[in-house]
Amino acid sequence: RAILAWLSFRQMSWRYEEIPQAYQKTFRWIFNKPTSDDGWDNFSMHFRGTATTPYFINGKAGSGKSTLMKYIVDHPETMMHFRQWAAGDRSELIVTDFFFWNLGTSLQKSALGLLRAFMFTVLKNHPKLIPAVFPDVYQTWKDDMGEPSYAEIKGAWKLLIEKSATLLKLAIFIDGIDEFEGDHKDISEFICSLVSPKVKVVVTSRPINACLHVFRQCPSLRLQDITTRDMQLFVEGILVSHQMMAQVTKRYPEDTREIVAEIREKADGVFLWVRLVVKLLVNGLELGDSMEGLRRKLRSLPRDLREIYRRMISKITPEHQIQAAEIFRLLQTWQ
Repeated sequence: RAILAWLSFRQMSWRYEEIPQAYQKTFRWIFNKPTSDDGWDNFSMHFRGTATTPYFINGKAGSGKSTLMKYIVDHPETMMHFRQWAAGDRSELIVTDFFFWNLGTSLQKSALGLLRAFMFTVLKNHPKLIPAVFPDVYQTWKDDMGEPSYAEIKGAWKLLIEKSATLLKLAIFIDGIDEFEGDHKDISEFICSLVSPKVKVVVTSRPINACLHVFRQCPSLRLQDITTRDMQLFVEGILVSHQMMAQVTKRYPEDTREIVAEIREKADGVFLWVRLVVKLLVNGLELGDSMEGLRRKLRSLPRDLREIYRRMISKITPEHQIQAAEIFRLLQTWQ
């Protein structure tokens, strides 16, 4: 227990907990078989097959990569596929994840934090491996032992993979390596090195050149090319189905369809833009905006998220301070 406490840190799950849940029925396509025209590689096959590389999810800022990753990590179908893979040689499956966050502490944006989180998850499930993985620390343990170093943890990780080879299979999810505070080529190559017959990896990033180059041969998808239908589901579920919007739509059904289409088009694959714009339009509805007022507001909204944020701040009222705080958090994450 002392060594597990030594490995853990309070912020291990903070970023994961900050990420919003996927809106109902969005991202369900990730478990479907893509057609040849879809332009992305079969995700479920990555679970079941003998992958020798990570699966790489890339997408522009605000496209929903972290929300998708959280959806995948939490979804029972993910576990079903990985359990089938692990059962092939009767290994036990361990699932671990790490969500980089450039607004967090140094451990939330470093390779040391990544490996400490992974080691903690595996050894918490298999504490009997601790003496083999940390032989020196185990034998000379003191209550005032300093923080683990990167060299210690990296060496222990290699031992862990060796010692657990006949026992475990690992499914590793790494979100947001663009938020890694260091060399993106180095972290990308390190992530590739994690993959083995016993270890599968899924990784997300913005389209940084170093990451695109290292993962160029990996099965992949580009998120902003695939989420048009998800955005429509969100807009219809939050805006169009709003009681006040439903009343307006009865009189102006074509206008509503045009608003939905315009939101999709202006978003250009940025799901966060859609979320913020829908918030603004719903707020307008509740303050008495007409259909023409909504259309005028939508036409006037910039595509740039920072500009939308500035506009919202300039018009903030005391009763909207909680909403503004939430939007500020979203924008911080996006930036």
